[in-house]
Amino acid sequence: MQARVLILSNDVNELARLTTFIEKLRQEWNLSDKLAMTLNLILEELITNIIFYAYKPDATQLIELSVKTDGNEIIITLKDEGKPFNPTKVPDPDYLHKDAEERQIGGMGIYLARKMVDDMQYKRIKNCNKLILKKKIE
Repeated sequence: MQARVLILSNDVNELARLTTFIEKLRQEWNLSDKLAMTLNLILEELITNIIFYAYKPDATQLIELSVKTDGNEIIITLKDEGKPFNPTKVPDPDYLHKDAEERQIGGMGIYLARKMVDDMQYKRIKNCNKLILKKKIE
């Protein structure tokens, strides 16, 4: 089992470090381009939500991203000490049937992340949100 950890501050400029981190994983673990792009999209959506909504404005906090392989799947753990938030309980957007111009802004990131992983679990442990994602390696 291989594992890598990336600590990010809650700043959108950190998303560039996320992209670099995923690219290094792609090379080290010989992941397909498609899988690396999927992981980057999922994590960018979820981490952006943490940055914008988990903390009070101007509060500097950390987000821990842990990624490991276990057999034929990748297990991703996101931890933050922001407001409690369970993305597994967020209902699907009710505007999916509408044209893009008619859709409200927001709500798609969590929906897409849930659809792109094989399993998503949430736990609140003390003051920590812990989101565990599993994605099969194709």
